[in-house]
Amino acid sequence: MNCLSKEELVDCLFSKDRAAGAAAEAHFSVCPACRARMETLRGLKAAAAAVPLPPVSADFTARLMRELKTEAPAGTAPVQTFSRPFFRPAWGFGLAAFAAAAYLGVFFLTGHRAPRAVPEEALHFSDGPATVNSEFSAPEKAGFIYTDGCATARCGIL
Repeated sequence: MNCLSKEELVDCLFSKDRAAGAAAEAHFSVCPACRARMETLRGLKAAAAAVPLPPVSADFTARLMRELKTEAPAGTAPVQTFSRPFFRPAWGFGLAAFAAAAYLGVFFLTGHRAPRAVPEEALHFSDGPATVNSEFSAPEKAGFIYTDGCATARCGIL
């Protein structure tokens, strides 16, 4: 059996709907736990109603209205400033978007492309006439090695 929740019991206690009250009373007839909790709530409601209210002074309404007027004059609204917490995220997102746009603009407008494979020649000079010794080709470079057959270490260049 599904017992009534605390919220449903309180709604039943203060509800003026007869149909909801009849459904709850039907549930109370078969569920002793809900019936006991409802009797406790009815006792608390009766005890609260028995407590006398303190007397209200004759000028209570006038004093209350006077306090309300001095607290917030009519027609005034709080001033919105840039230092309010709800405004800070908007600035942060705006600055992030600006930085991203500036980066992408510089990246694409400057013609940033992948490096081109440009043939490059490696020259080795020695004290004799240079001749083509061999041709080499790498994926990124193609060129020739020039040497005269002497030991390049003797020349001090390599």
